[in-house]
Amino acid sequence: MNYKKLVILVMLGLLIAGAYFYRDLLQIEILQEWVENAGSFGWIAFVLIYIVATVLFLPASLITLLGGLLFGPIIGTILNLTGASIGASIAFLIARFTDGGWIRSKAGNKIGSLMDKVDEEGWRAIAFVRLVPLFPFNLLNYALGLSKIPFSQYLLASVICMAPGTAAYTFFGHTFGLAFSSDDAPILPYLIAGLVLIAVMLVITRIMTKPKAGNA
Repeated sequence: MNYKKLVILVMLGLLIAGAYFYRDLLQIEILQEWVENAGSFGWIAFVLIYIVATVLFLPASLITLLGGLLFGPIIGTILNLTGASIGASIAFLIARFTDGGWIRSKAGNKIGSLMDKVDEEGWRAIAFVRLVPLFPFNLLNYALGLSKIPFSQYLLASVICMAPGTAAYTFFGHTFGLAFSSDDAPILPYLIAGLVLIAVMLVITRIMTKPKAGNA
């Protein structure tokens, strides 16, 4: 590994350590205040927060819930998916640029097996791991950068297959906000919508993992 790549890894490690040290700042109330203080740039501020959280291993699920709470189910889903996709892409490219072969050789058996699966099945493997959270989201983004899959396939499969889960969490976040804002808020439709999206994910996953007739 050359000097420049080593510097990038060291800097990334320091940023992740710093984010972990100040993780107490990652509270819904504080993040909500940051976004609201941004005024008309609130959408941009939120997406930037999501990107940083994704790259620095901060809990993306919390940010997704916040997106639903602040922006509603539709705009919230769009902003969440945008932030998640950009953050996941940056993490993927960092891992690939910093010599994925070297990192992969040092990775554990689970990560190695995952990479072999991605190399063999391409976008189908990406779709599966996005629909089924076998690995933490933030770790998965970096791990997939160690595979040989083209970036375009990774990005397209990730965006499409992250959408149902992202929408579900966004709807739940919106439901959470409604529950505390008014006793008469229509909570049930959004709750049902989130559960339906999760059911869709499970059905798609079941279809993808169903053995082919020729292999039965």
